[in-house]
Amino acid sequence: GPQFAMVVGFAAGALIDLAPPADHVAGRWALALTVVGYVAGRVRAESSPTATTVVGTVAASSFVGTSLFAITGLLVGDLSVGVGELLLVIGVAVLWDVVLTPFVLPPLMALFRRLEPARVT
Repeated sequence: GPQFAMVVGFAAGALIDLAPPADHVAGRWALALTVVGYVAGRVRAESSPTATTVVGTVAASSFVGTSLFAITGLLVGDLSVGVGELLLVIGVAVLWDVVLTPFVLPPLMALFRRLEPARVT
């Protein structure tokens, strides 16, 4: 659900923010992945998981997370690149996330089923 996904997103984002060689203001990835966790958790709770909805959710989550990270960088003056480069990075991130989904998501969901069988179906 959205609550569990938000906690996982925040923890993953905080690890990314604090892991060396982090070169940005801490908390940007934590915020972005918390929002992504909420959105993905809501979509998962309200729809049945078909291949199309999973890939669509991954693409949308990737776009939202990377865009939110970039926007917070613009707001705090933490970026050394222009908007054109940001759009290219966002596009590449969405593409990579969609391509890697079939390899990463099934084992990860199996792990979540073992950790919390009552919540993940």
